[in-house]
Amino acid sequence: MRVLFLGFRAWGLETLKALCEHNFDVTVVTYPDSNITYQYQNLEDSVYQFAVSNNLPLFTESFPPSYGFLSKPYKEWDVVLSSNWRHYVPTEALKDFRYGGFNVHRSLLPKYAGFS
Repeated sequence: MRVLFLGFRAWGLETLKALCEHNFDVTVVTYPDSNITYQYQNLEDSVYQFAVSNNLPLFTESFPPSYGFLSKPYKEWDVVLSSNWRHYVPTEALKDFRYGGFNVHRSLLPKYAGFS
């Protein structure tokens, strides 16, 4: 299955690693490490560095994202999966993917929305 993965930081990295361990065909979208707006940067938690180190197809987005990668034909991917992504994926984009989109969240929603 071809997955367009939108992820960031530690939780995004764990999700990306799981996708790779299960041999999904993954294209990564993340924020470049230089755009991290948090006071403490831990590059061991870098989705960007993992994608580069593992030769995964990679798009980087501004913060907030412009979603320029969605100008590519959606048929390249079967599903969108987000994990620790900081912005909503445009609803109109999700309908064009074969299986739509899914979000992985660290806590029970909506009760524990936000940082967990």
